Amino acid sequence: MVQFTGTHANRLDGKGRVSIPAEFRAAMKEAGVTKLLLRASHQFACIEGRTPEAFAKLAGATETLDAFSEEHADMTLLLYSGATTVAPDGDGRIVLPAELAAYAGLGETAMFAGAGSRFEIWEPAAFARRKEEMLRNVVARRQTLPGSPRQVSGSAS
Repeated sequence: MVQFTGTHANRLDGKGRVSIPAEFRAAMKEAGVTKLLLRASHQFACIEGRTPEAFAKLAGATETLDAFSEEHADMTLLLYSGATTVAPDGDGRIVLPAELAAYAGLGETAMFAGAGSRFEIWEPAAFARRKEEMLRNVVARRQTLPGSPRQVSGSAS
């Protein structure tokens, strides 16, 4: 599975094209991935990008919902109808659909942020604010990952 890492700023051209970061392209090439699915995040004002495999895993989680429930109808329609498949051209560029670019408030620059099996595309100032917010949240919660040692303050005896 492709793992997207790092933060990369790339310029959008007048036709709405933007280069996928070289690091992302290398990871995709190594995994044999030639297409991506883009969709508006329903959590933040950004665009989410996933490989077809990662999108299928995400969408598969809808099968845990009652097939005739409002929750299932909402989530499946939201995921599938909002997804756009893009394939990088020979120069590693994709065309961002205008409605997605507008949703994320993109101007001349797009900030790509790796998030493991997905990445997000942000307006740079909005991403900077979100990054500060994430750090404050994690510190306030004293959050660690399951199985990782908690940092203990104070001296050892």
